[in-house]
Amino acid sequence: SQRRATGLLLVASLAATFAVWRLVALDASLAPFAVLLAGALASLLIAALTWTVNRRQMEAKEATERAAAALAGRRRAENALRECEARLRRITDDTPVMVWMSEADGRCTFLSKSWYAFTGRTPAETSVGFGWADAIHPDDREQAKSTFLAANAKQAPFRQEYRLLRYDGTYRWALDTAAPNIAAD
Repeated sequence: SQRRATGLLLVASLAATFAVWRLVALDASLAPFAVLLAGALASLLIAALTWTVNRRQMEAKEATERAAAALAGRRRAENALRECEARLRRITDDTPVMVWMSEADGRCTFLSKSWYAFTGRTPAETSVGFGWADAIHPDDREQAKSTFLAANAKQAPFRQEYRLLRYDGTYRWALDTAAPNIAAD
């Protein structure tokens, strides 16, 4: 590899320089030749070191560019996801039906504006556990929850009717239908 070749070149240059100076020690008449040879070896050594440093800088720059490109791609994907989620919320909020979503354990994670407008409830009242079920008529509540939870556990669609409390305190019959959206993972 490049590092090994550079290391070998450095060792060879140092060994050759040492050998030249040993020759000069044995025969002083070789001193001018030794100076030229030592200069050439020093130049070779400097060139090898410079090449290694430049190569490592280039590799670091390339790695930085790859990381920046990957990060930019991730940011684009995250922005696209946020835009998609915002679009979905706008669609569900503007749809004249009550829309809801829940987690696998049955916790409701989203109620559309039309649900809040119909029931007169606030997110604070419905966000904990099964707060949405408090808007169902007491005589229908347990059956509605058990139907929902059984379908949720089986990851199966369901359809049921129950009385839902309206913002003015009256109950109105509501048809609740749902189908699971099961993630691939």
